[in-house]
Amino acid sequence: MSKDELRSKLSELYKADKAQVSVFGFRTQYGGGKSTGFALIYDSNEAMKKFEPRYRLVRIGEAQKVEKPSRQQRMFFFIVSRSNVDEYHSWK
Repeated sequence: MSKDELRSKLSELYKADKAQVSVFGFRTQYGGGKSTGFALIYDSNEAMKKFEPRYRLVRIGEAQKVEKPSRQQRMFFFIVSRSNVDEYHSWK
């Protein structure tokens, strides 16, 4: 059963909107057949967006992922953009 299907089942069971249910942290038992995990059901969409971590909101489609360059590229840009390279080496 997928996480999306599980969110639907929990929303029906607890009479909540599917957009207010968050499921995460699933572990499959050895041999399969049983998984355990966590689920949170929020009172409103605003409460979910306030308290739920951004990466979990991105997973369920409630937020957009912020695209930024990799750490190595950002450091290279920082070094190149400095006006005085000798000053960079003095504080390194």
